[in-house]
Amino acid sequence: WKNSSQGWQKTEENVKVIKFLLLTGLRISEAQKGYVDGEKFRIDDTKGKHSIHEKRPHWVYLTKTARSLLPLPTCTPTNIQAWLKRKLISEGYTENRPTPHDARRTFATLANENGIDSFIVERALNHKMQGVMSVYNHAKYESERINCAKAVESAILSILALR
Repeated sequence: WKNSSQGWQKTEENVKVIKFLLLTGLRISEAQKGYVDGEKFRIDDTKGKHSIHEKRPHWVYLTKTARSLLPLPTCTPTNIQAWLKRKLISEGYTENRPTPHDARRTFATLANENGIDSFIVERALNHKMQGVMSVYNHAKYESERINCAKAVESAILSILALR
């Protein structure tokens, strides 16, 4: 898919965004609103499925590979989604096509498959904790989240090395 153009929307730029989503577990809108702060990529307000009045700041660790993809191109989430759909249809995928959000699911799966505890993955994705964890556990798990990002990067690089 490299070196082709979609008019105003270059394939290389869209691939860059999807790679970044895969390495960070972010949503498109989060990746576009975030900024670099040292070794972290911060999002001041994720405005996900939570209450419109609830601010949920978030950060992810920038691995070497994720950092190399910055800065991300400017476009809307809809542009990325539509581009991926068109690309996959042109490649013969008519059913069960992956979406950019599947990069987030893949991040979580790779983290779990590589020994990262589920509650650390939940923190890395900025999910709200449930039950006792939400009431009593306010730990940030910074080093564990950094290890999670490194484990996912390592898994992805290992998969790519097999190709």
